[in-house]
Amino acid sequence: MSKASTAIYALLAVACGVLLFVWYATGLYLVDDPLDLIVAIAWWAVIGVAVYLTVRADNTRKERVRTVYVGEAGAMPAVFNPEKGLVEMDGRTAQDTTYALLKDLDYGFGRKDFPDEEEFTPEYMVRTREFKADGDDTTWKGEVVKPDGDQALRWQFDDPQQLQQILATI
Repeated sequence: MSKASTAIYALLAVACGVLLFVWYATGLYLVDDPLDLIVAIAWWAVIGVAVYLTVRADNTRKERVRTVYVGEAGAMPAVFNPEKGLVEMDGRTAQDTTYALLKDLDYGFGRKDFPDEEEFTPEYMVRTREFKADGDDTTWKGEVVKPDGDQALRWQFDDPQQLQQILATI
């Protein structure tokens, strides 16, 4: 969740608390005894649900941004990412190119258009659920999906070594 979203939700929660305090400090609670507390609890519940939905939507968006399609651009091996666009491998492996690409993501809201079929032919895609690049201690979890007729073959991986084994068999 972005800093702006966090600040807005915190401001709404604090405003609810301040209004509840003012309600009690001015003696209005004597007129509508249970209503004020019920409204405050309902408002905090709405804020909690909104925070949950915002975090969930942001995580889904980031997972989509981390999706990398591996294939060929003309006769050259290349990868496509919705944020970075079409990137040639330049002699590197698909895993190394994907790692470098994921490490440099900004998770912005801009998206590149998927290239035409004449421009880029994807062979498989790497969907990354979780990625943290910490040198030798890299967390990289996801799946590799390869179309096979009407169905898709899927391989799950929980670390870079498993991904390397999967990519070696494809």
